[in-house]
Amino acid sequence: MKKIFSVLMLLTLIIFATPAQAQADFNFGGKLIHCTGSITWAGRVVDNIDFLALRSGPSVNYPMLTKIPPGTYIEFTTSGSEDGYGENPYFVKVTYNGITGFSHERYIKYLKILR
Repeated sequence: MKKIFSVLMLLTLIIFATPAQAQADFNFGGKLIHCTGSITWAGRVVDNIDFLALRSGPSVNYPMLTKIPPGTYIEFTTSGSEDGYGENPYFVKVTYNGITGFSHERYIKYLKILR
């Protein structure tokens, strides 16, 4: 019984002491891409909206920093984990005109992976 308990404790220690690597799957152009860590993408704001809100944090509860016009080409970074950037997994980090903030990925067309 002591051996079983020792083995279970060791396995528990190994599982919980190993840092989890951030990973996510992206459907990009019909291909499922499995990625670890964050990824920087080239994208374009979709055309069927008035603007894309760039916010100071990863949810609509944060103040808007600026508005990005539809059709604008941008670079954005996905977090590479299901947790996203903490509060909302659907928000991505965007830099536009020297301002870095967060926007909802639903309104961005993924074009290609930059790094």
